[in-house]
Amino acid sequence: MVPLARLRLLHILVAALAMFLVGFLTYGVAFRELWSQQTLIDRGLVSPADAVGLTGEALAAELARIPNQLPQLQSIVLGFGVYLLTAAGLSTMLRLARPASLSGALRLSFVIWAAFAATTLAYNVVYSSESRILFLLDLGHLLVGYLLAGLILFSLDKQGRKST
Repeated sequence: MVPLARLRLLHILVAALAMFLVGFLTYGVAFRELWSQQTLIDRGLVSPADAVGLTGEALAAELARIPNQLPQLQSIVLGFGVYLLTAAGLSTMLRLARPASLSGALRLSFVIWAAFAATTLAYNVVYSSESRILFLLDLGHLLVGYLLAGLILFSLDKQGRKST
């Protein structure tokens, strides 16, 4: 087990911030409308035909109707906590495996994503009938996030080893 003192907390924070940024760019910028429309369809609040026509304020108003939502700030804070835990776990695995190269670190990050993140997300499709589009958005977001975090953690850790 890697002691907490050996974890590079600043490296983990940087990796978590990068993952958070990937999530923001995925759901808040690049695929905002698609994600919002699919979420409404998935929750049964609009039909697929009606969802296509929803944009801007009308789309935001429909999203606000989703029951049992957490307040946005609370979602952001808790979501960032998830990224921190993910980055800490990835950091631990990279430090235990000690890949010799960046490509090795990226391969390990990919394997961890495939073995844990992707398979856990698959339960939503298999057992909860989640939209396959939402599933693919989540898979892509997490894949990019895991690879970026692996790159950051490996690079920062390697720099830290050179300076000591």
